[in-house]
Amino acid sequence: MLKIFILLIVFFTTHLDIAVCKNYYRSSKNLNLAAYYDVDDHPDIPAELKDLIIPYLLPYDHPMRAPLELIFSLSRVTYDFNSFKEANFIPLMKNANRLFGYHENYTGYIIKALADTSERDPSRLANRVIGAWEFKRIIKKYGMSRIMIPEKFILPLPVNPPSPIYSPYRKGFVVVENRINILNSRENRRYWNDPKTWSSDTIKELFILFSFVGLSDINLSNMGLTVDLKHVAFFDTEYYNPVSSKETKLHIRRTLPPVWQKYWDYLSATPIDEWE
Repeated sequence: MLKIFILLIVFFTTHLDIAVCKNYYRSSKNLNLAAYYDVDDHPDIPAELKDLIIPYLLPYDHPMRAPLELIFSLSRVTYDFNSFKEANFIPLMKNANRLFGYHENYTGYIIKALADTSERDPSRLANRVIGAWEFKRIIKKYGMSRIMIPEKFILPLPVNPPSPIYSPYRKGFVVVENRINILNSRENRRYWNDPKTWSSDTIKELFILFSFVGLSDINLSNMGLTVDLKHVAFFDTEYYNPVSSKETKLHIRRTLPPVWQKYWDYLSATPIDEWE
């Protein structure tokens, strides 16, 4: 009898630990909203992505966790562009495949998603988040203060409600990121080309950052100056690749005003401990 009692204690203790761990990633079941599955049981998240995205899930204490869970439980928001707008999201671009915008009640956060009707690979969304956190790791390691990367997380979508029309490409998660106030494209180009915008410290940080990471599709449409001209922000981290850092550095150099291109060349030719 004592042996059975001990076995029962071991059984329940072990399974309680597992349940606690799984509940860390469990979504709105705890909030009595639409039923979510754990990531490892989610039917709309590809098996090869499940372990990959777990470290980047939106924390439960994040201010947008509960509001977004409620919004995504009321309708299939990400079915297509029209359903995205009908759920009171303000699109920042019109694209049948990519849903990109903010909710009218939560303007400080951006949602990026792939429509259920899109054949695009959801790993591209996951790569945006993974790339952003790799950038932030390097920024923190080297104490950079002039470069900004949005804080990006993954939010699993509820299994219910279903898509209004069946789609074999139904997606299982979206990306949530904080919104950074940057100049519009015209003003961004204007100030980017102005030598007075830049400082040697900002150029040094850019040089160091892109000595470790690369972005294969970098251009002025996905990197910008903040409205106070104090920071350079990078948004599209989907094509993060450390192998392409050399090519990225060359591209960044070409975008700079001539006087700062010369300073970039000085950094390239001088050991870091001799920089002025």
